[in-house]
Amino acid sequence: MYDAIVVGARCAGSSTAMLLARKGYRVLLLDRDRFPSDMAMSTHLVHQRGMALLARWGLLEQIQATHCRPVTRCTMDLGTFTLTGVAPAVDGQAESFAPRRLLLDDILIRAATTSGAEMREGGLVEGLLHEEDHICGVRARTASGTVFSERARIVIGADGPSSRVASEVQAAEYNSKPALMGTAWTYWSGIPHDHLELHFRPYEAVYAFPTSEWCTLVGTSWAIERFRAARRDIERAYFDLLRRAAPLLAAQLESATRADDKIYLGSTRNFFRKASGPGWALVGDAGYKKDPCTAQGITDAFYDADLLVKALDAGLSNQRPLAEALAEYERQRDQWAMPFYELTCEMATFAPPSPAMRAIYEALRGNGDDTSRFIGLTTEAVSPTEFFAPANVQRILAGGRAAA
Repeated sequence: MYDAIVVGARCAGSSTAMLLARKGYRVLLLDRDRFPSDMAMSTHLVHQRGMALLARWGLLEQIQATHCRPVTRCTMDLGTFTLTGVAPAVDGQAESFAPRRLLLDDILIRAATTSGAEMREGGLVEGLLHEEDHICGVRARTASGTVFSERARIVIGADGPSSRVASEVQAAEYNSKPALMGTAWTYWSGIPHDHLELHFRPYEAVYAFPTSEWCTLVGTSWAIERFRAARRDIERAYFDLLRRAAPLLAAQLESATRADDKIYLGSTRNFFRKASGPGWALVGDAGYKKDPCTAQGITDAFYDADLLVKALDAGLSNQRPLAEALAEYERQRDQWAMPFYELTCEMATFAPPSPAMRAIYEALRGNGDDTSRFIGLTTEAVSPTEFFAPANVQRILAGGRAAA
């Protein structure tokens, strides 16, 4: 019998398995995919908060070895002017990285198995085992068709937004929102790109940042209705938006080499789910999911895993009742994540800024410190609750008027 079975071995699942194994728990990690393998619907930028956790876990050098240029600077082209700043450091980590998922997920899985977790790949979890009203294990099928069952003190769903675990336990959803935008991206070589570049236009946007093997990810986004129209001819729509919103970047691509013949598409609805129940817990995208426009998904997965393992350790070691520890995990998760969730959903429409938001943008011009803190809203270095507190907004606006 295992202490924990983790269903899903991507960012949230492998991190959770690794941290539990390092604490001495017997962990089984399951995934239907075989590794190393890519994850096509992921733009894979890991912000400073996520990198600080990877550094704490001893994995930073392996990330750097994927030949990623570090990112610290961000430019935000708002149409009439551009804000430029350096994202605030988190726990001493000043750089973000964007390793391809083929490389990142492999690093995390090897860290989990090296730490003592048992990995079984290429199989499918078909259901959960029940003991009265308590989840006590999984029923699964190997790639060759062999059915097996395993039992555990806790089953952890890290199997993404369409989580089988969440479905089986009927985890309640709340604060749900439909898909608000869609995005399309591909990879280029020959662009000396070293920063996060954003171009915002009414109901659409362009973004770019360096990734593995010295390549640059260049992407385009549209509000959801425009995205549905764009995907009918996504190649043409991709290049049309680049030329329209980011002509200098589009000109760079003319002399660059396309490093991938595919254009990858992403869009998601937004939701929170109840995070735990008798014998089960959810982590990462299985527990809550938000639009990729702020690229916070992987950073959130790492933060979630770290938070969940602290709660599980307290419960499994009998320091406190497990149900009580998991309830605290959900409370802390929501307290941290909800302001970023609401901000992300607001940004995802790419609607023109309100007069109040335009005033903040104008006040940030030439204000390097507060521009960096504004960028920190995207990198999760600064809480929206703190930044948009009335006293802080009034301070920024007053500084802008004084500068003018």
